[in-house]
Formats: sequence, structure tokens, C-alpha cells
Amino acid sequence: MFQAFDYLQKFKLEPLSIYPYENKDSVCRYQDTIGIDTGTQRYASVKPMSAKALETAIANFGVVSVGIDARNLIDYQSGIV
Repeated sequence: MFQAFDYLQKFKLEPLSIYPYENKDSVCRYQDTIGIDTGTQRYASVKPMSAKALETAIANFGVVSVGIDARNLIDYQSGIV
């Protein structure tokens, strides 16, 4: 996930409406004059499985992204994880 945040600190985000996915090999057509500046300035990890750490991150950053290790969901069938 850190690679995505590093990218957003350096480059603007081009949504599908600007840069649609094409199922073919091609050259990159990224243009730094268009796109959305996400304003990503900093990011950090929080202690896993800690509601207090998540609460602190929300208080300090305002917006958080959450990722999960899906390897533990191999036998998942239904319901809230």
C-alpha cells in the first residue's frame, strides 16, 4: 500500500474518465497537466488490531485507508469480517 501513497505524493491521479483502462499493450499516456492532485502529504502505519491506534490516526490525519491481509480469508463464506 505504501507504493500507492508514494505515487500519489509525486503524481496526479487520473480517473477512468480521463485515462480509461484498455485491455491491450500500449505506451503510458500520463500527462501531469491533467488529473487530480490528491493532496497526499503524509501517511503512516498503525498498530494492527488496535482500535485505539486507528482512532488516533483518524484524529491526526482525518482520512485513513485500511488494508487487510486476505490470506486469512481463504475459508470465508459470508457475514461481516
